[in-house]
Amino acid sequence: MNYEYYIKELIKERLFQHSFSKEDKIETLQYVKALFTKIGYNPVQFINELNNTIKEIMIEENICPKCYSDLELHIWNESRGEYFGTPVSESMSELKCKNCGWTA
Repeated sequence: MNYEYYIKELIKERLFQHSFSKEDKIETLQYVKALFTKIGYNPVQFINELNNTIKEIMIEENICPKCYSDLELHIWNESRGEYFGTPVSESMSELKCKNCGWTA
């Protein structure tokens, strides 16, 4: 894969909007340069942070970070005993992938 081409296209097609002024484009390029500087200081930490961010975005969008299938929300009640003779339960929930079984 030609990453240089992909990065160039990402900047030109995704980060630059047609309505951007020259100042907006310069600011965007400054952010990109700062990003690459951060990568250079500690690449392993940067990759871990980026992977975590991507995983968070995928979960927010209900996409399984493991297999890219849809995540489903499962809700159930768990008993927590009783309070002054009244049964008490807690509503629990988790996101689960029906394709690979991944849960959050």
